[in-house]
Amino acid sequence: IQNNEATVRSFLGFTRPADAEVRLGQGGLSATTPPPGGSRDLSASGEVRSPTRTHFSSVLEQAKFLQERVQELVEIIREQRDLMDRTPSILPVDAEGYWFSSRFGWRRSPFTGIREFHKGIDISSQKGTSIIAPARGRVIRRGYDGYQGNYLQIDHGWGCITTFAHLLTFNVSLGQEVERGEVIALMGSTGRSTGSHLHYQIEVNGEVVDPTNFIIIAKDKSPLELLVRTELTGK
Repeated sequence: IQNNEATVRSFLGFTRPADAEVRLGQGGLSATTPPPGGSRDLSASGEVRSPTRTHFSSVLEQAKFLQERVQELVEIIREQRDLMDRTPSILPVDAEGYWFSSRFGWRRSPFTGIREFHKGIDISSQKGTSIIAPARGRVIRRGYDGYQGNYLQIDHGWGCITTFAHLLTFNVSLGQEVERGEVIALMGSTGRSTGSHLHYQIEVNGEVVDPTNFIIIAKDKSPLELLVRTELTGK
């Protein structure tokens, strides 16, 4: 049990207990004690609190305590897995034919020509292209306005909210829980739009961030490449 606990602790990047504190089969030698109030206690940095010394009257008592420490690490892994499941990490457009038609940051407005800050990225493709959830979350808004057209927002539960605008139709309802890869809408050109595309926006704790920093895999295709492919393959 001690070897397994030390291996998992090392994998997670937590401080490994000193050798004098991890020996088994030597009753009465020092080991670690559970933190006050229970076996699970994370520091502000997210690491397990540094262990302190204690004495065990038997190897069985020490083994039971080590099992509690292993369970503590299992819970940490579960929390990290849930966070990964709720972190946007894929392109929210389910299509081969797409391109980024506008990036995050300062740009010239396609309507006024005035310099403006674009709070997300625009991904262009054919009308009716499937829009998919980039991570697990809950639909917290679904509606229409003159600027965004049909839009919806997903709360991913750790201060992260994603917005999808200019949609053709919705595939999810308000309050619905969604999983990564689930179709949530279809691409359209509703609201203030020059053509079929998705406006994709990410906010973390109320601040907009560049969505491309969250996309693990996404080939940036140019309109010319797509035009040539369409002419050659008919797709």
